[in-house]
Amino acid sequence: MVADLPPAVVEVARQLEPASSRVANGLRQIAAARQPLEPDDGRIRWFTIGHHGQPTPEGTTWTPETARRQALKVLADPTIAEAKALPAGQATFAAVAEQFLIKHSPKLRPRTLVEYRHIVTHCLLPVFGTQPVASIVRPQVSSAHASWKAHPRRANFALTVLSKLMSWCENEGFRPDGSNPVRRVDRFTEAKRQRYLTSAELQQLGIALARAEREHLISPFAVAALRLLILTGARLSEILTLQWSFVDTERAMLFLPDSKTGAKTIPLNTAALDILKTLPRTPTSSSARTTAIT
Repeated sequence: MVADLPPAVVEVARQLEPASSRVANGLRQIAAARQPLEPDDGRIRWFTIGHHGQPTPEGTTWTPETARRQALKVLADPTIAEAKALPAGQATFAAVAEQFLIKHSPKLRPRTLVEYRHIVTHCLLPVFGTQPVASIVRPQVSSAHASWKAHPRRANFALTVLSKLMSWCENEGFRPDGSNPVRRVDRFTEAKRQRYLTSAELQQLGIALARAEREHLISPFAVAALRLLILTGARLSEILTLQWSFVDTERAMLFLPDSKTGAKTIPLNTAALDILKTLPRTPTSSSARTTAIT
């Protein structure tokens, strides 16, 4: 792409490249161009082509990469710098959703962020992606929710994500205050999932783990993790991310500083304590995982 541009454009573009951090901030240094490109009075004109995180004229979002591409276009034709940014009311759902995920991600746990992205990509974008976010109304949301009825839990979670996104849009000026279209859309009734292993199943699992441990079929840490899940009732993620600093053998407790529900304390019975005590620690040990204690 750069090779097809006039030499004067390429030269100024090279001068702009080291200033990518300024591009990211959306300052006036985003794009510079001589007008016209052929030498006249030697002056350099600076254009503001956008602000980081805000909508572009095409309905996407200003990022360092989109700013660099636009800067090259301005260098080739400075007149396009006069193009106006897309009004907030016309920003597409897809562009705003990406902004929401970027700006909201520090408030989310990594796994929750993955779930949010999955819902946005597979549920929300196919329905609302190209539509101006300010034009989305409750009947559309209700219809979309009904179309996801085959998976009630996912459908309800999609409403939760959409509601948070729309509230964020109000705060950012993409929608009027109090216009959240998810409000008063009824959720599906969810059947609670509750499943316990029977005595026979527990016995079979115990035999399988003993054999796996004896014949070295899987890591001893994986065996320990499975046993801890049975003995503590902890979530899988809580065992996978367990740190030695969370383990208090004297008081027979796990003190988790963070979990899905916040800080959490899990009591340890004698069997669970014995499992932890048998796990080796290396000189750099800090965490207990299914694959290793590192």
